[in-house]
Amino acid sequence: MYSAQVLDHFQHPRNAGEISHPDVAVEIENPACGDILRLTLKFSSGRISEIRFKAKGCVPSMACGSALTELVSGKTVDEARKLRREGVARGGYIAKREKGKLDLIIMSCGSELQHALAAANQLGDGARVVSMPCFERFNREPEEYREEILPNSCRRRVAIEAGVTEIWYQYVGLDGKVVGLHEFGLSAPGAEVMKERGIDAEHVIAAAKSLG
Repeated sequence: MYSAQVLDHFQHPRNAGEISHPDVAVEIENPACGDILRLTLKFSSGRISEIRFKAKGCVPSMACGSALTELVSGKTVDEARKLRREGVARGGYIAKREKGKLDLIIMSCGSELQHALAAANQLGDGARVVSMPCFERFNREPEEYREEILPNSCRRRVAIEAGVTEIWYQYVGLDGKVVGLHEFGLSAPGAEVMKERGIDAEHVIAAAKSLG
């Protein structure tokens, strides 16, 4: 289910912990699933001399904290900013652009992106995939940018979320559908749980086709 790199950072996290008296502290929460990432940093001579992370949530969230700290350690703020994809920094971006006339938007915000991309590849040239790593940041972007990513003219929308689904309805609207979890408690290997609970490309495809 996860790449070797993600598992490596999860099983052998770098820079885990918290700096007691940091120069900067940042905490980010994903409102869809409740995952929390907290970063604490110290600077010396204009560079990030020390950075630590604490994460609460799923495997990708914890692996992301480890990878991020390893990536920016020793860099200036400007250098660290250049490492970020502009779309991620703006909370949402087009992960896969449609090849023809846009007629469907599939959205996700984490490891579910793999299923969104797989579904789009089977749903034709009009399918767009949008990754939404931070709803709050995306909602603060200018209307022009939000319209560019999620044009109002396309009302056929599907979101996939391995967690609560309610937060997605602000984006899928009344005409769209959300593939997500509505019950918890199943214990099994991750891939088996996701398949059993319908968090896969097949269910995204079915939801998209049901939109007409």
